[in-house]
Amino acid sequence: MLANPIKGQTPVKTAAGDLVFVLTFPAQKVCEVRFNRRFLDIAEDLDELLLTDIGFIFWAGLQHFQPHLSETDTDAVVTEIGVLAMYKVIGDGVRAAFDQGEVARDVAVSTTASPRKARGKPTP
Repeated sequence: MLANPIKGQTPVKTAAGDLVFVLTFPAQKVCEVRFNRRFLDIAEDLDELLLTDIGFIFWAGLQHFQPHLSETDTDAVVTEIGVLAMYKVIGDGVRAAFDQGEVARDVAVSTTASPRKARGKPTP
């Protein structure tokens, strides 16, 4: 399954690339109900939340494309990819979901396109 950063989707995979899920945040309403705060405010304060709350946010982000995953299953995904990778994926997912402009396009370009050489003026 491929993630589309322009649509606010972020890939979740192991370092070996064998476990792939897609994280997206149309589940933001679920998070807002649980925490009684705007989702963007929650995302800015990730470092102040308990790890169990971060795990819930990760689970909620996975639900759109993987509705069969329970919170326990999500714990196994976190064990597989690592806690730091989970934080990075959540951050990438929040940026992709709420900054549909440059950040999402930059992620799409950096993961799909090969770098172009800069054109300079010919030297005389």
